[in-house]
Amino acid sequence: MVLSFSNVFENDKDLEIFFNDLPLFDPVSGSYCYPDLLIVQGKPHFVDEQCDTLLSPAFIAEILSPFTPSRDLSEKFDIYKSIPSIKEYRIVAQLRPHIKL
Repeated sequence: MVLSFSNVFENDKDLEIFFNDLPLFDPVSGSYCYPDLLIVQGKPHFVDEQCDTLLSPAFIAEILSPFTPSRDLSEKFDIYKSIPSIKEYRIVAQLRPHIKL
């Protein structure tokens, strides 16, 4: 998968990338999700000192699952848009060449 980012991350050298093995917690809804790709700008903020659940992504990408597209497009989207640090969210189609911005 190749993603080109908008100017949100242009000239930013303080980025950290996490893949789908790091849970994301939304304190507003109390929900946990496992996005396919997370990018953090600056210092990551975690739920606790164990540093195993992220609070502060700037970018999220989800690869649509053929089994859960409605969850990816509605429930997860609602969770992600409530996170204040999010600057960009992209959905990538798995079975056809399509990206939703």
